[in-house]
Amino acid sequence: MDVPRQSTSDKKDKVMFTIRRTTNNEKGLFAQRDYRRGSILFSLKGGVEYEFATGDTIEVDYDIHVDHQWGKYLSHAANPNVVIVDYFVIACKDIEEGDLICSYFPQHETTLDGSLDNNYFNTVSVTLDEEGDFYIGAPA
Repeated sequence: MDVPRQSTSDKKDKVMFTIRRTTNNEKGLFAQRDYRRGSILFSLKGGVEYEFATGDTIEVDYDIHVDHQWGKYLSHAANPNVVIVDYFVIACKDIEEGDLICSYFPQHETTLDGSLDNNYFNTVSVTLDEEGDFYIGAPA
């Protein structure tokens, strides 16, 4: 079954993302243009904030979970192409048009409404080095 595609755009009316089915038949967020490593793809500001996690929210701080029109469609990957820093979704590697936007959920979630339950969630950090490279891993 083919699902109609939803497109989102920025203020300049350029399509930035398309929401469509992934290979595992879930909805995902796909880039509709190229993004360079270090680029801010979008801000989660303006989304609905909750004090608890749901299947559609992204945790930006303890007890602050944001339901955002694009953020809810981020996919999970062990080798992500974006990181969440405060309210910002930032490219941690170059993203090409058509790529699925993926984050590493343990980097920004302490609970996921029971869908993932792992003590590692509270130990993951994001580091940006002097060259602009992102590292995701346990703090030293």
